Amino acid sequence: MKQLKSYKTTTFADGDFRIDIVEKQKEYEAWIYRHNTGFKNFIWGAEKKTTTFEHFVEVTAGTIDEDKASYDYEIEKREKTFWEEFEKSKTTA
Repeated sequence: MKQLKSYKTTTFADGDFRIDIVEKQKEYEAWIYRHNTGFKNFIWGAEKKTTTFEHFVEVTAGTIDEDKASYDYEIEKREKTFWEEFEKSKTTA
């Protein structure tokens, strides 16, 4: 495995949710996931020239309830699709 880049990541907790703020060379990115799960979803990003780290975190925190609900909805949708495909594969095999 070859390392391509190394970015500074600051992780925040909200219950069992984790929010990673990734500081890249020219932008910030916000990612959400549940502690001890394997799915991480992108929330949003902004160019550094248009915001500060503190403001980016503040805006991200302002939408966290909606982001948590959206995350759970997406994960539920993925799981449902997985099990539907699994059941379909058993009947077509």
